[in-house]
Amino acid sequence: MGMEQKDISKANYQKPLKDFGCGLLLIVIVFCLSVFVTAIFEPLIQLVTDSKSWVMFTLYVIIFTLTYFIAKAIWKNEKIELSRVPLWVYPLLIPATFSLLFLQDIFTHIIPVSDDFIKGLSEIMRFDLPSFLSIVIAAPILEELIFRGVILNAFLKKYTPQKAILLSALLFGIFHLNIWQFMSSFTDGLFIGWIFYKTRSVIPVIFIHILHNGLTFAMSWIYNDVNVDIPNKVGGAINYTVLLVVSAIVFFSCYKILLKYLPQNKSIN
Repeated sequence: MGMEQKDISKANYQKPLKDFGCGLLLIVIVFCLSVFVTAIFEPLIQLVTDSKSWVMFTLYVIIFTLTYFIAKAIWKNEKIELSRVPLWVYPLLIPATFSLLFLQDIFTHIIPVSDDFIKGLSEIMRFDLPSFLSIVIAAPILEELIFRGVILNAFLKKYTPQKAILLSALLFGIFHLNIWQFMSSFTDGLFIGWIFYKTRSVIPVIFIHILHNGLTFAMSWIYNDVNVDIPNKVGGAINYTVLLVVSAIVFFSCYKILLKYLPQNKSIN
């Protein structure tokens, strides 16, 4: 009997490792696709310098659309969850998302952002229409379809909600391939994953992602800086501390309201 329980426990342990490994494989595939597709279209990118942002936007959509269908094939996902969500949820997600974004600014002070990372981010965030469409529209839609619509949806069928959300959040953090975005993306993944678990719909999680990227893009555009120094902008350490405390109160208040009043949708593909 003891040996059987040990075998069962080992099987249950190996199962999430297999799915997590598939997730890491998908990230490698995304990276390889990006390198391969960019290499193919490099002559075109160099030729149409005036339309470079539009070419990069098109390539992004192509790469992540392919990634979405690869993810569906890996986890055999047949359809995307679009369960109905109460309308009152969406206004509540706005302060929750914005307050979480301000709280995540702490990470940039724990590990200072490198100049190379800022330079690379500046290449992506050009403050033009194609960059806006890539960062604020395409990325939230495609990334949520992949990480919540396919991956988390598959995990929720196999594991406890806590384990499924944690694994998908880890993959979402690793997907960004740098320590600074890993920390914020991981915490985003926990919150967004919990919202998906409660609603079983990709619509509110896409909404959250659009809000997050939209505020980031807007702040960077207003201050003409992809790495906005929020403590300096709000007037120093004391005001920054107040901002963090207020953000924490707002976020956890929104969380408690959602926890109490948002009905659990049991639908799973």
